[in-house]
Amino acid sequence: MSSLHNTIYLGPGSPSSPPAPRKPPTLIFFITGNPGLIEFYRPFLNQLRNLLPREDAPDSEREFHLYGASLAGFQLGSEHEREPGIKVYGSGNPPFGLGEQIDRVVLQLTDAAKTFCDDHETRAQVILVGHSVGAYILLEIITRWQRMQLDERTQTPLQITGGICLFPTVVDIAQSANGRMMGPLLKLPGHMARDEMREITNDRFTDTLWGTPSQEKDAKAIVDQTTEALSGHRNPSSAPPPPKLFFYFGHNDHWVSNRTRDKLIATRARAPQSTGPEGSRARACEASKPVMEVDGGGIPHGFCLRREHSRVVAEKVARWVREVERGT
Repeated sequence: MSSLHNTIYLGPGSPSSPPAPRKPPTLIFFITGNPGLIEFYRPFLNQLRNLLPREDAPDSEREFHLYGASLAGFQLGSEHEREPGIKVYGSGNPPFGLGEQIDRVVLQLTDAAKTFCDDHETRAQVILVGHSVGAYILLEIITRWQRMQLDERTQTPLQITGGICLFPTVVDIAQSANGRMMGPLLKLPGHMARDEMREITNDRFTDTLWGTPSQEKDAKAIVDQTTEALSGHRNPSSAPPPPKLFFYFGHNDHWVSNRTRDKLIATRARAPQSTGPEGSRARACEASKPVMEVDGGGIPHGFCLRREHSRVVAEKVARWVREVERGT
C-alpha cells in the first residue's frame, strides 16, 4: 500500500521534561467534505497542528490531539490493505447516503472519545471542525449530543466545547451555482450528493444549537451557562454551556449561494458588537450565538488543495480553537 492513509492522527509531541499541571487535553475531530478523502487535508491539519501550542511549550495549558478520517466508502485500498486497527463502522456497501455517513461519523467520534478517555483518564473535551458537507454533519452531531445531555440516564464519553464550520453547506445547497448544475444526481439512488441536495434545504436546526432560545426558561439557562463560561467560575451542578460555533464562508462560493449565506448571517450570527451592559441577559444571549465571517482574501471552497490556502484557513481555525479554550 502507498503512504496514503484513511486516518490522520497528530499528537501533542513528546516533552523533554515533565509537563506542568494543565487543563484536560482536547481532541480536535475533523470531518471532511465530499469527496471524503482525509489525505486531501493533510497539509491543512499539519499546519493547524504547528499553530497550536506544543505540549512542552512554556505557555501551553493543554494538550491538543488532532484526528480525522475518510468518510465511509471513500477509503483507499481494499479492506485487507487498510491500516491495522482501523474499524469498519456500520454495515452495508457503498455508496452511502448522507444519513448513513452521519451515523458512521457519530460512531467513529464516540469510539475515538472512548479511547481518548481511557488514555487520559478524563472525559474527552472535543472541538469539531467540518468542511463543506462535513459542517452539516458537525451540526447534526451537536444536535444529537445536546439531546443526549437532556437525558440524565445517558452518559457520553465526550464534552463538545466548540464547532468550526469551514465553507459550510448547511442550508439550501441546491440554490448554489453548483447545486443547480447537479440536478441529475437526484436520480441516483443511495448517492451522497443526491441526499445533500434533498436534505440540506431550509435551516432545520434548533434554536438551542444556534444559541437563540425561543422560551424564557431556555434564555435564562443559556445566560447562566454563558456567564459562567465567560467568568471562568462554573457551578459543577449546572448544565454545560452550549458549544461555541464559528462559521467561515467563502466570498463567492460555488456551493453556497450568497443570498443563502447572507440570510443565515442576518438571522443567526452574533452581532459584531455586543449590546447591553456587562453581565446583562441581552449581552450574554448575544455571546452564545455563532461567530460568522465571510472570507475577504479569495480563498476557494476547496482550500485544502493548495498549501497557501490551507495555511490561511489553519490560522483562522487555530485562533478560534484558542477562543473556545478560553471558555473551558
